[in-house]
Order: sequence, then C-alpha cells, then structure tokens
Amino acid sequence: MVRRGVETLTLKGELRFTERTSYAIREDPSASPKASRIRDGILQGKVGN
Repeated sequence: MVRRGVETLTLKGELRFTERTSYAIREDPSASPKASRIRDGILQGKVGN
C-alpha cells in the first residue's frame, strides 16, 4: 500500500531479487618481476616480448 496525500493506493507487482558479485584486481606489491610482466601482459592484451 502507498499513501499519496490523502489517497491510499494498493500497487500490484512482482519483486525479483538477484545476486550481485563484484570483482577487483589489485596489484600485489610483493609480486616477482616475472609475475608483474605476466599480469601487465594480461591486462594490456599483449603476449611475448
């Protein structure tokens, strides 16, 4: 039920709930130089030298 001013309304509807998952990529400050190069390549879409 919703009240607007002096009027009371009954609203019909369906509630839908969804799960939301979020991800974050964070730099590991203790990563080896090789791991850092691999990560950078993945994030930039580069392979090889």
